[in-house]
Amino acid sequence: MPRQSAHTQGSVPRKALNSTRSRQPSSARHMKIVREGPGGSITIKGKKAKEMQEETRKKAARAKEMETAAMEAELEKERLNITDKLRMHEEQEREWLADYDDGYVNSPCVYEEVDTSGWESEDCDDVPQDSYIKRSRTGQSSRPTFVYVKRIHKASYQRLMTNKHDNWAAVRDLMFLSYVRYEEESKGFQTPAFGTDALDLHKCICTGARNYSREITLVSLDKQVKQSVSFCLSCAAAEPVRLLQMGFVAASPRVPTIAFSLSLLQFLHTLWKVSPLGIDAVSKALWAYHGQRGGVYLADKSLKERRPGPLVRSALGVYRDIQFQKEMLLEQALDLSLRDVHASLCPACFGPRESSDLPDAMKEVYMAVDANFTHSRLKSSAKFDFSNIIPPSFLSKSHVSHAVEQYEESGADKVKVGRDSSACSDNWKAKDGGQKEDNYKTDTGFVAIVCRHNCCHKMVNLYQTGEKMFYPLALIQYILFDVDPDVRVGLLYDIGCNFESHLRHRKFLAEELDDRVNDVRRRLAIGVAVFHAYAHDWLCQLRYHPRLIPGFGLSDGEGVERFWSALAALVRLNSESSKSLRLWNTHFRVEHVNQSRRRDLVSWIRTRLKKTQIRLLESWSDQKKTQEDQGEIEASVERRKKYEKLGELLGLWDRVKDISKELKTNVAPGSEKLKIAEKLLENLNSKEKEYGGDIEKLARELTNGKISAEELKYLCKLHAAKCALRRERDIQLSASRPKKETKLGMRPSVGQRLLQRIEKGANGRSIHQNAAVRAFNAAVLDYTAFLARTPQSSTPNTRKAPPMLKCWKDVTKMNDDDVFWTDVVWLTLSEKEWAKNADCQEGITALLDRDRCREELTILQVELARLIRWSDKTFKTLQSSIQDWEEKVIEQIKWDEEYKKALDEGDVERRKELDMAEPNKGYTSYPYAKTLDVFKGVVYLLKKRLEEHRQLEQRWVADGLSVLWNTYMITGKFKQDQVLQRQYQDLYQRALAADHEPQYEDTSPASPDSDVERDDVSWYDSDSADEEGEEEDAEDGQQSGQTVLEGPTTLETLMEID
Repeated sequence: MPRQSAHTQGSVPRKALNSTRSRQPSSARHMKIVREGPGGSITIKGKKAKEMQEETRKKAARAKEMETAAMEAELEKERLNITDKLRMHEEQEREWLADYDDGYVNSPCVYEEVDTSGWESEDCDDVPQDSYIKRSRTGQSSRPTFVYVKRIHKASYQRLMTNKHDNWAAVRDLMFLSYVRYEEESKGFQTPAFGTDALDLHKCICTGARNYSREITLVSLDKQVKQSVSFCLSCAAAEPVRLLQMGFVAASPRVPTIAFSLSLLQFLHTLWKVSPLGIDAVSKALWAYHGQRGGVYLADKSLKERRPGPLVRSALGVYRDIQFQKEMLLEQALDLSLRDVHASLCPACFGPRESSDLPDAMKEVYMAVDANFTHSRLKSSAKFDFSNIIPPSFLSKSHVSHAVEQYEESGADKVKVGRDSSACSDNWKAKDGGQKEDNYKTDTGFVAIVCRHNCCHKMVNLYQTGEKMFYPLALIQYILFDVDPDVRVGLLYDIGCNFESHLRHRKFLAEELDDRVNDVRRRLAIGVAVFHAYAHDWLCQLRYHPRLIPGFGLSDGEGVERFWSALAALVRLNSESSKSLRLWNTHFRVEHVNQSRRRDLVSWIRTRLKKTQIRLLESWSDQKKTQEDQGEIEASVERRKKYEKLGELLGLWDRVKDISKELKTNVAPGSEKLKIAEKLLENLNSKEKEYGGDIEKLARELTNGKISAEELKYLCKLHAAKCALRRERDIQLSASRPKKETKLGMRPSVGQRLLQRIEKGANGRSIHQNAAVRAFNAAVLDYTAFLARTPQSSTPNTRKAPPMLKCWKDVTKMNDDDVFWTDVVWLTLSEKEWAKNADCQEGITALLDRDRCREELTILQVELARLIRWSDKTFKTLQSSIQDWEEKVIEQIKWDEEYKKALDEGDVERRKELDMAEPNKGYTSYPYAKTLDVFKGVVYLLKKRLEEHRQLEQRWVADGLSVLWNTYMITGKFKQDQVLQRQYQDLYQRALAADHEPQYEDTSPASPDSDVERDDVSWYDSDSADEEGEEEDAEDGQQSGQTVLEGPTTLETLMEID
């Protein structure tokens, strides 16, 4: 049977067709193979052809498998060869280090010849990321002679960089002590870097094989010099330590070929903190500058210049690590508590305080928290991170993990704020987790907690997440429980309303937030930042706005925004950096910002005091203006209470009548419930008569009998509808006030984002506004129907219903004195007097301003007292610590002399006794350094810190500390504090103990973020010319010992304004 063609098989199903084909014999497929042979071509057909074809395919597959296996075996052999060589190199390295350390500690010099011709460097500019380059010395020394260069995967590069990091860590302690000693001997790097006057702390008399020399390229700020440097394997722990004894930091930990002077790195580090720049750009500019002043040396065995960026970055990283070690050693030497550390950041917040400084209802520290998502890091940035040390500016992982566990255990359900879905709860990204996760970002931003003096106390890194609520929870728990377990904190947050609802819903910080306990135990009060508060719902503002609630003074909560502005220069630098570099960049910039703001703290307090005084006097003037109509306001309030009572009676009366109708309609005659219903009807009828009598009586009292009870009912409904309209109108006006005042130039611009939030919040009230309009129109229709069915004789001809409203815009177009809001019956339809009386509105605002200004004056006085106490305590602590450590140095010197004497005499027993009686044994954290060197370094660092503290006190006095004391302190609540007065006098005398007496100049120095103003009280404000004369008089008064008064009144007069 011949095979059918495709177009003739349309009626056969495809499955049946395939099964039919599979049953056909292979010979029926007419397979054919044609081969060329000696006798001509041979044709093979059918089954045999298929078998030959299958055999050929199998042979090809076997050949391919053998080839693949051979390649894999070759690759495995190469991998094993590389692994063996690396293992051999590591074993040789460990043996060399063991022999080296043992010889350095216990053995004399060993003399043997060393050939240095084949040495190669490990400088980071010679290591590409896609290559593994392991270099070491070749020659006759015991050091490994393995040199291997091979391109392999990134894991090998990671191994190389990990080894380099470990090599730096091995010499870290000795480099730090050499740095401290060189800084002391060079008087702060004042000695020349080159020439005969250059300082070299390396004193070696060894000769022989373990003493060698190499040429090193030494780089300073003005030039590069290639100089032969002598090394000794017995006298120096490593080559970087030897170079540091000359005042240079090596670019690599092993066999460095280039080093940078400490004065150059100090300049670059200071320049970077003040104005963060890319290290590559700065290093290229340095190389170009050197090229104009004598030239730049080429890389070894190359005709090209070294790449300056990696070299400078490596040396600068070592210098930064040394600065970090200095701070850690000082904290250990001074035995500082966590609160002392934060007091050094902001003395006005965490300085020593007394229980009587502030009333119990006020908080002691005011802080703000917020997130920023511009400081992100891309996933395409540097992958390998070898430093797992978290900088001190960031909160530890344990605190964050604890807050995350608390949050997860409590459930992740969301919390709504307010009675409905208002703008307060739905208008903010952060309330749902903030910025969502980005697939192209590894670190999405930071969360910071900042005090009211704009000093950052801690930060949290956001790792692939948004602004979750457990981040601010971790920060505030750290302040409340770790830093100061007794402190009372006022916290301002952009979404403080939502944050507090989360805390209460999950029962976090329940005791700290409990409203039922007294003010002393309630340690946490939460508010909303001032300029973000206007985008919240009006009802939310009444509860969380720091200008409307007591206890916050004039704190604005916008210090975090100023802080982000100071870090703006890091956004571009950190986006492509590694994880650790990003954190350390941020830490050093934050450290500089905090130091700048601590230095300018007195100027900040002085500016705030001036502005608070002016604001308080203005509020007093506004308050006096409103007191003239106080009698009329009290009468209006009494009349409003009667209206409210009448409205309640009308509501009860309507409810009684509705229930009576339901009972008469729903209770069937003859049922068992009839008796009960009849009793209820009797009671309701009696209540109806009672309420009706009360309504008639109250109506006659209010209207002199001109309005009947029935008409009073419709007027009451109309009154309630108008009150609802007025309430919605007031909410809209309050929400749109910042936008209007910005257009009029009354306040700085609120920004596009905040403007959008304000508009969105206003639009969120449209449902309530339209409902109020509908309710008012319904009340108008009811009253119109009543007038239509009432005879003309029973109602005055002038009585008529108000006009109906078309839409909400009709309400917003009306002014406060529009005829719509008046009524011939009620005399005033406003539910509250302040809603229609402009004088009353100004009076209430003046009262609130007066209360906040009084609080601010009290807070500023207390902060100034803390600053003085902290300064005196820190000075005395430094002095006593220097004496204690100098005594330890003397003890250690005596012990060393005794031990050396016993060693020279060979007295083994005496040596054992001295070993057991060694003073300060194991006291330091530098096991490879001499204890005496560590103690001497501590003494030098303490003396340097004491001198820095003296300079800080001089700056405070120059900024007007004495004027503040004479004006606000000795005339205020601290005039009886003899201890505080003595501390101030000591501070003032120390500041004057310089070569010349500092002249007071009111320059109002610029802050790193002085251009960022978030409140009516700016960070700094230049004084006007007419105030200079008053300041000169103040200075003259302070020098003569007289009390100086600044402004038109004394502080006591300001506080007594009522």
